[in-house]
Amino acid sequence: MSEKEDKEVNKQKVTELRFIVYGKVMGEMRPRAFRTNNGVRMFTPQKSAEYRALVQKMAIDALEKFGREIIPKDTNKGFVVNLCGYFEVPRSLSKKKKQESLLGVRNPKKKPDADNIAKIVCDALNGIIWRDDAEVTDLRVRKKYDENERLEVVISWEV
Repeated sequence: MSEKEDKEVNKQKVTELRFIVYGKVMGEMRPRAFRTNNGVRMFTPQKSAEYRALVQKMAIDALEKFGREIIPKDTNKGFVVNLCGYFEVPRSLSKKKKQESLLGVRNPKKKPDADNIAKIVCDALNGIIWRDDAEVTDLRVRKKYDENERLEVVISWEV
């Protein structure tokens, strides 16, 4: 099967896009402001901008695997987004608590907040997956412990 035929077959089957952003999970940081002679100037912190760019790169790489055409121009039901952030187990925990954390008995109750994780991902994918993140109709964010920090993103839709 040629590469073009392979993309055609994949395009018909694919109703979800999965990708992983490796490294420390970040949430959207508050915009910063400073005074100038002409008033106040707002800007996005550099760490937020860099993480947003990383999410965009991973999404574009995943899209290129199947061809951009897999994303519907218009979905009646919108997009479903599932995010799972994996965080390193704190070194200060006892062996028993570390084991419980890795088994899912304990979940991280630390920053970044789940809503800020969703915000940075949804904003980053504007113009790439959807026109505006208002098209996201179902959203779930989970935080878990693991040995490898990462953010797993699954976006699905109905055709």
